[in-house]
Amino acid sequence: MELVKGGRLASARDFAKYYVPLLALVPFVLLVLMWVLPVFTESGFDGVWFKKTGDKQMPSEMKVRIQNGKFKETFPAKFNAEYETVTLELDGHEHAWTGGSLFEDGRYTTYTAQLNGAIFSVVKHQNEWPFQEGNMVELWTLRNKGRELVVSSTSSETVYEHASWLREFITNEP
Repeated sequence: MELVKGGRLASARDFAKYYVPLLALVPFVLLVLMWVLPVFTESGFDGVWFKKTGDKQMPSEMKVRIQNGKFKETFPAKFNAEYETVTLELDGHEHAWTGGSLFEDGRYTTYTAQLNGAIFSVVKHQNEWPFQEGNMVELWTLRNKGRELVVSSTSSETVYEHASWLREFITNEP
């Protein structure tokens, strides 16, 4: 195998001597990039959260991801050992409620959600029998430099603590 090197032909031995060690670094560099790059694209809401105090009806842990104009929340399902995911569009327009049937008991028909800096708001509209017609407003607010997430509604307030990166890495959830 002959390669051109500095105006002269290089042997396979020269190639192995100079370039193979650099090629060995490629997988390592790719792994570091896969781990570091998402950090720069995350919102303050992204990550795993554990409940500190608050409403017993709220999940004890959840994973939140905001990406491409969508809010995605994953939490343990109420009646089994699986996880449930709710995905909401963050465009401020009315959308059909399609997720959270176990957690919300199927009472919501539509929602409106938007993200304004460190505040995520969702208005859930219920208007089906046997539930009372009306709206339920939830505000998700970051506080304490993004280490706490407060989920508040008209009837309750729940405080979550952001998992450390190590705890987030070893947490058994999707």
